[in-house]
Amino acid sequence: MFRLLLYKHTKELITTFSTNRFQPHRGIFYNCALSKKKTSFISKGNKKTDKASQEVFFPSLRNESIKDKIALVTGGTEGIGLQCVRELLTGGAKGVMIADTNATKGYDTVMKFSQEFGRNKITFIQIKAANYVLLKNAFISTINFYKGLDIVINHVRFQEKNWEDQIDENIKRVVLSTQLCLEFMGSNYGGNGGILLNIASNYDERTISCPLRLAIQDFIVRFDKSVANAHFDSSNIRILTICKATFDSIGCDLSTIISKGPNGCVWEPA
Repeated sequence: MFRLLLYKHTKELITTFSTNRFQPHRGIFYNCALSKKKTSFISKGNKKTDKASQEVFFPSLRNESIKDKIALVTGGTEGIGLQCVRELLTGGAKGVMIADTNATKGYDTVMKFSQEFGRNKITFIQIKAANYVLLKNAFISTINFYKGLDIVINHVRFQEKNWEDQIDENIKRVVLSTQLCLEFMGSNYGGNGGILLNIASNYDERTISCPLRLAIQDFIVRFDKSVANAHFDSSNIRILTICKATFDSIGCDLSTIISKGPNGCVWEPA
């Protein structure tokens, strides 16, 4: 189903958004301001409130945390993906598996964080962006090594590659990872549920690949919201999205988003 959706809509999205700027869906929020100094939320029909009183907008959510959780981060060797790995370990995650294409960067990251957080807190496995078998092996290896899986983070990174590689790395990887999340973490398949977070990093709108990047970002938002609505009740997996993420927004609010983000919500740094 996921692969059919991917090939059916990718070409249409690229054509459509070559001339139209993406406007993200914010669910129940008009805006989510994410910065180091201030976090505020605006809900439809409500006035702006500060961080101390944000519980008003999440009355029925469980107070989950990163502590003792097991996470798999694809694209976690650089940029915001790497920052997510650090935030997970700093927050007390039991273990983090990095899955990425560059083995040298991966092993260097493991060595660096092992010295800071301890051995076996972090591991690395090499994948290819659109290779289903290798990506599935990353899920299996994480579960076998850490005896579980609670959080999956996909870092959608925009680089100056040809358009075909961009689609492979940023659309197909997200679709395949979502499919594997439902398979390995879904309560309807014997899992315990969990969290899937897709993060699209910020990009320079002046580059020639901007139309494709806008199309990819819109695809991810619409795909995430669709899967979240269709599968949450049966899988108990919350699917969250961050668009145009920055280091400040990740550093300040990753734990907040993971613990309190409603299923299907989309966040964008102000």
